[in-house]
Amino acid sequence: RGRVGQSSCEASEWVSDSSVRCMSSSGVRGTLRLGLTVGDQAGSLTEALSYGRVEISTVNVLNRMFSSSTPISMRGSSFGLIGLSSKSAIGFTACEASVWESDTAMRCRLVGSFTGTLKLSLTSGASSGSMTQAMSYDGISVSGVHPQNLASTGSVSVTISGATLGLAQFSPHTRVGPSACETTDWTSATAVRTLVGQGWASSLRLGVTLGERVSTRTDAITYDVANVMLPSSLMANVPSTGSVSVTVAGSGLGGMSFSAWARMGHSSCEASDWESDSSVRCLSSAGVRGTVRVGVTVGEALESMSESLSYALTLSSLIQANAGTTGSVSVTVAGMGLGGMMQSIRG
Repeated sequence: RGRVGQSSCEASEWVSDSSVRCMSSSGVRGTLRLGLTVGDQAGSLTEALSYGRVEISTVNVLNRMFSSSTPISMRGSSFGLIGLSSKSAIGFTACEASVWESDTAMRCRLVGSFTGTLKLSLTSGASSGSMTQAMSYDGISVSGVHPQNLASTGSVSVTISGATLGLAQFSPHTRVGPSACETTDWTSATAVRTLVGQGWASSLRLGVTLGERVSTRTDAITYDVANVMLPSSLMANVPSTGSVSVTVAGSGLGGMSFSAWARMGHSSCEASDWESDSSVRCLSSAGVRGTVRVGVTVGEALESMSESLSYALTLSSLIQANAGTTGSVSVTVAGMGLGGMMQSIRG
C-alpha cells in the first residue's frame, strides 16, 4: 500500500521488486511524505510529493464602494476539488464569507474598508496564494462645509458634507489648516460634524481623514477679521515723547495672547499686550505727526482705523518776540510735544 501524507492512495499496483505504482488522492497541502507498506515492512521518503500552489489570476471587480457585504468572484487554479477549509481575505481582514465553487473559481463577500489598494489572498487547506493590488475602495470626498465663516474664539460646530464618509464611527479626523479640530463626530455616510478651534487666518484648507483615505477642500474656512475702534472715552491724543499706554478696543482680537501687534502710523508700538478678545493695550512710540492710523495684527488678520490717534503739540512762549528787520536773529520757541529727538523741525 502507498500513502501520500496522511491519506492512502486511491489504488496501489505492484509492478516489480523495485517498482510500485499508486494513484494519489486529491490534496491541497504543500510538500508531503510518501510511505509504502509491504507486508509487515514499511518505508517512507520525506518531501517526496507536493501539490500545485493556489494561484489567483483574475478578480471580477477591482474597485468597490466602501460599504460592506459586497460579493466578488475569483478565478485561478488549485482551489481544491471539494469545499475544503477555503478562506479568503482582503488585506489583513478575512472576508465575511467564502464559498468554494470549483478548482478554478471561488466567491467571497467583502467587508467595508477605507484603505487604498489591497492584497487578495486565498487559503485552501494548507496551500495559499495571493494577488497584490487586487482590490481598491472608493476614496472619500468633501463637497460642502457649513458654516464657512467662524468666530475667532473657536469651539464652533461645523458640518462637513460629502460622500463615502463611512458606515460607522471609523476613526474620522478633521483638520482646519495645520491644526486638528477639537472633536470630530461621524454622523452618516455623507456627513461629519466637527468642533473647530480658534484661529485668525483669512482662508484655510479643510481636510478629512478616514482610515487611509484623505480628502481636502481649499478655501473652506475663514475666521472673522479683527475690528478696531477707539471710543472717545479712551486716550486718542498722546504726548510726542511716546511711552504712553493706549488701549485699542474692538472685536475678534484673539482668544489668547496670539502674536497681537499694534502699530501707530508707520511705527510699531514699543510693546503690545493682549488683554481679551475685545482689547489690546500698547505702549505708544514717540512721534510728532498729527493724526495717524492705528492698526492691529492678530495672527494673519489685520485691521486698522484711520485718524484714530494724534500727537499733542503745544506752543507756550516765545523768547525775544521783537527782532530787527535785518533778520538772522535767534528766536526760541517753547512748548510741549516738540519731539523727543532731532526730527524735521522747521520754524
